[in-house]
Amino acid sequence: MLRALPLCLLSVSLLGACSDIESYRGDYVGEVAGAVACEQEPCSFIRRGFTGGTTLSLRAFDPSIQTADSSAGVAPGFLTTSDAQCGDGTETLLDEPLRPIAPLAHDALSILELPGSTRVRTYVYALEPERGPLAGRTAMVFVTLLEEQEIEVRVVSGDGAEDCPGLPFRDPPEDECAARAAGTCDFYGLFELDPA
Repeated sequence: MLRALPLCLLSVSLLGACSDIESYRGDYVGEVAGAVACEQEPCSFIRRGFTGGTTLSLRAFDPSIQTADSSAGVAPGFLTTSDAQCGDGTETLLDEPLRPIAPLAHDALSILELPGSTRVRTYVYALEPERGPLAGRTAMVFVTLLEEQEIEVRVVSGDGAEDCPGLPFRDPPEDECAARAAGTCDFYGLFELDPA
């Protein structure tokens, strides 16, 4: 009887964890970190490609979904950024589906834990945009569930050495727009999201 108690307690704790994860389903929005005012880009040691003031929307997030089928509109979530400063349709991400990475289900990396007592769980996804400055490239997305229903999203493409040139948000020079259109910019953005 006593031997069954730890198993029972483990089952209860796992069920609680499942219901906690399910509570994160929904829509989220937030701004990129390092969005400080500055005279010239880059002005953040953490941010690349995404200009200050960029917001990220995470639509229809559901961490229980383990597949992606864009033709059927199925994915763990969809990302959109507000950085269309080079004209209509130039957002870095426009309703791009998060793509689960199948081998991670069999890899210890799937239980990636970032330091900090407020972090509940981190998921790793791929993005393969068909348009915008990341078209034809693969980006990695790290979605970290935080306590209080908040989420951190990190979007990474490239090694960060090739930052887009340019001035602050809403007034990009032509060379930045050309670099973004050519797909030569690296991206690193840490976004702090709240429920929408």
